[in-house]
Amino acid sequence: MKWTKVKAIAEIKKLIEQTHVLQGFERNSDEHIRWIAKTRRFLAEVFSEESEYFSTFASFTWSKRGSYMIGGPARPNESFNPQLGIDRVNQEAYIKELGAARGLLLAAKDELEEAKIDEVYKAKNIKSEIGIKTVEQDQLSIKRDDLLKKIHLDDKEWYEKPLGILFLTIVAGIIIIGISVYLGWN
Repeated sequence: MKWTKVKAIAEIKKLIEQTHVLQGFERNSDEHIRWIAKTRRFLAEVFSEESEYFSTFASFTWSKRGSYMIGGPARPNESFNPQLGIDRVNQEAYIKELGAARGLLLAAKDELEEAKIDEVYKAKNIKSEIGIKTVEQDQLSIKRDDLLKKIHLDDKEWYEKPLGILFLTIVAGIIIIGISVYLGWN
């Protein structure tokens, strides 16, 4: 779908409002899963999958992470049926993450309102972001004859023997390692 600024703002307002309604549903209910799918698709189409909004939203687990206590004197039913406690704790985490998702969508809405629709799409140049230096293919291609000239070996018969082939392989490997170290590839 081609999004206009007006349509995108209207859609994100609907998604934000739905977070209030979803608090009345169980996590991973049909309504919750449908809302997740719609929100992910919206964020990917409007902001891109590389955007902070999409990646943050995609990181929500809608469940409690880490260790936690269930049961005990305050909740004896959970002591006899631990799944009740797990469901309760996960539902509490779901409600909390709905609030975080609402805040995230509000921030995305703010950006939509302040910028043009085509300015919010955040396709990143991953190579430049993580510092990989790009090298043209012709810079890396070294012809066998050029290699022989560079190391001053003009006798073409020696490199057709097994030791010559081994030597050339080692030299080529050293050159490739040198290039990768120079470019910062580990």
